[in-house]
Amino acid sequence: MNSQLLRLVDTRNKILTPKSVDKRATSKTRKGKGRWRAGNTSEQTLHVLRFIQERGETHGYDITNTLELKSGTVYPILRRLLEGGLVKAEVAASDKIGRPPKRLFSITEAGEQHLNT
Repeated sequence: MNSQLLRLVDTRNKILTPKSVDKRATSKTRKGKGRWRAGNTSEQTLHVLRFIQERGETHGYDITNTLELKSGTVYPILRRLLEGGLVKAEVAASDKIGRPPKRLFSITEAGEQHLNT
């Protein structure tokens, strides 16, 4: 097929070339996604951080069950806290064959300071 015949049209009827399609795919990610912003801490994030502080080392499944939050809420919070340096994760071997290793989360000094402010 001729590449000139292969043109994509988006919902606004703009013709998209292969280069413009690639640009749009990469521009969908939000700026600052995953970065920790200290002044923008949600109530749920503070609950997760306090829970980790109280328990010492804990895993995500324990957090979801105890705080009664959905995993779709807890794991993105944990990812942001990890990327922000407020918690750290250690990998522990699974006790059952065929299961992936568990990640044990614990609070860092930066996490302690964030809770004290």
